[in-house]
Amino acid sequence: MKKIEAKATELVEKINNQIIAGDKSLTLSDTQKEQIKKIHTERIVGLRKLGKEASKEDKKAFNKKYYQKIYKEILSKKQLKARRKGKQKN
Repeated sequence: MKKIEAKATELVEKINNQIIAGDKSLTLSDTQKEQIKKIHTERIVGLRKLGKEASKEDKKAFNKKYYQKIYKEILSKKQLKARRKGKQKN
């Protein structure tokens, strides 16, 4: 479980860094970080349960559901724009 949490934290930081690269004033709040970490943890555990037999399409659809939660429910529209802008810089 420690590995999963570490990976989830790493993914939260990646999103945060992309947002910061787009606009320094729109960093993730602690609450947002916790919510995103929880979603990533659920996603990683779920992917492991799907197993290696799961097709690429299944995994893609599974991931999409979780990423939609992050991008539609947790991040603000401004943060999404900043993330896109920050992602293009890298």
